[in-house]
Amino acid sequence: MKKQLTFLALSLFFICSVGGEEPFPSADSLLGGIFVLPEGVRAYQFSSYDKTGGNDDGNRKYAYTDYSRDDRVFTIFRETGAGRLNRIWMTGWRNPGRLTFTGSDDSILLERDVDQIFTPSGMAYSGDENSSSGGFFYYPRLEFSDGLVVTTGQVSSYIQWGYYLYDSPEASPWGKAAIPIIRNDSDFLETGVSAAPGNKELIFRTGSGGIITDLEIKLPYSPDISLEDLILHIDADGGKGAAVLPLSGLFASLEGEAVDSAPVKVSRENGVLSLLSRWPLLWRSGIEISLENRSPSGKDLEISIIYVRDEQVGQGLASGKFGYFQSESTSRVFRGSEPEDYNAASITGRGVLAGVFLVAESDNPDDRKILEGDERIFIDGAMTPQIHGTGTEDFFNGGWYYKNGTFSLLYHGNPYHGVTGAGDVTTQYRWLLPDPVPFYNSAVVNFEHGEVNNKGGRIESSLIWYGHRSEGILEKTGFVGSDDLESSGSPDFLREKLVSGPLQGVAPQRTGDWHLSSTSEEHFFSLPAGGEAGGLLLRRLYDYSVNNQEARVLVNGEFCGTWYTPGFSPKPSIAQNEFMIPPGILKQNGENRITIKPVSSDWTFDGYTVYSLNY
Repeated sequence: MKKQLTFLALSLFFICSVGGEEPFPSADSLLGGIFVLPEGVRAYQFSSYDKTGGNDDGNRKYAYTDYSRDDRVFTIFRETGAGRLNRIWMTGWRNPGRLTFTGSDDSILLERDVDQIFTPSGMAYSGDENSSSGGFFYYPRLEFSDGLVVTTGQVSSYIQWGYYLYDSPEASPWGKAAIPIIRNDSDFLETGVSAAPGNKELIFRTGSGGIITDLEIKLPYSPDISLEDLILHIDADGGKGAAVLPLSGLFASLEGEAVDSAPVKVSRENGVLSLLSRWPLLWRSGIEISLENRSPSGKDLEISIIYVRDEQVGQGLASGKFGYFQSESTSRVFRGSEPEDYNAASITGRGVLAGVFLVAESDNPDDRKILEGDERIFIDGAMTPQIHGTGTEDFFNGGWYYKNGTFSLLYHGNPYHGVTGAGDVTTQYRWLLPDPVPFYNSAVVNFEHGEVNNKGGRIESSLIWYGHRSEGILEKTGFVGSDDLESSGSPDFLREKLVSGPLQGVAPQRTGDWHLSSTSEEHFFSLPAGGEAGGLLLRRLYDYSVNNQEARVLVNGEFCGTWYTPGFSPKPSIAQNEFMIPPGILKQNGENRITIKPVSSDWTFDGYTVYSLNY
């Protein structure tokens, strides 16, 4: 039986009101678009992490990009170009103040007191430290077409500002279309499965292209139940969509503790444990779902599945516009001070990061400092992380080791905390439905274990993403060194600069002597026209001790945008930054001249690495 899905135009899914705040969409709307693969959008985060490599994440030197002593105004966030501010997490105020959001023309886009911004909402797109156990969070969905500046008179000690930059104001911010979640007039399967110890039982198989909107598993509850012992296997289209993860990782619940979130719900009634997943599962030609029982006892399960058959879903997967449900599950034991981060995922392919469930167990029942570790996310082979946070519980929108106890919200939560004779156990989830992280070639998701990778214990995680396990679509096409640059001004427009210091956010710490160039003068280089469908990406290493570097970028004499590097390190160190050039401004034949016109007096770089995008 075939049901026809109606596709929604992008304007209905991501309601775009450039220069203002978008309405926050429903959870079903977000679930109906989480598998749409974006074009021309990159995810970043500015945070108050310790730029010296230590654990002084609350140092106010790092919590803003500028400060006017005369007006006592902190610039807490600044970016240039087109994009969207999509997440604010903060904590540690002495005196809560007011946040003012202005555009490039100094027009006020939004101005509110802090206690108004972080008011708990029924939609769970904002909350204070009481609702989010120590953290203040807000998903503003604030579009800006030509830059955004956020100022305040009283800065927080700890901040994380997540945002997107688009390659042009006209770029589609998130794919081309989304699918509404339809749960009526759909196909329905209800069956019983008896899983013996050590066996893997098939629970669902079908073909003809489609999408599963609801997967519910019910089983008898007992106090000694462990959802880590029940493993779900999802195989779509012969392994193109591959997920093997414990039920604990999918449902963010170790032993059946309650979870009430947008994509998953866990509840218990009359001795029956109910696990409901609303993560969309897509396939083109066929899908199989099996459940493996690794526990020592048999499990009698009731399975119900709601799904819709539709060829357009398969077409979206075949064209690369949609991504398959994928997962990465892993664990590691640390014996104390070990220099490596915990690696939650190292993905090769194209997709979006959609959710993380993480269990942190310290090796000391009186110590929760394993949660001090920062998250560090490297996108598309970047040498330094585009997303670097201030602590594990901060990434999950909590604070101060979840000081108000466990909780469960639509998009994040801390469902469980327990102390055993061996250690302290904390579980946490964050579903990135309001702010998925796109990648074109690869994604590496790391967490420190402790302040500076110095705490022992066990960390395990399940990471959910949508996409394709493939070669990727971002191709390195060249490197432009200082000898390849020209200038219409002084022949000595470049100065050599030696920086001795570490790479930001890399563990084990990589320290060395970095040979850079520095200039305040315009310079340019030419690239052969390649007709790239998705434009170009430029990357450079730079001296992070030079604050707020800025340059205008022109392509064939036409202004393309401003290349900006927010923040600084109080000590010499190296970071990497990137700039997108949209395809529409590039010539299809001959050469493209790229001109860099520094605005700041000290523009530093090692050269320009050029990548082409081919969607």
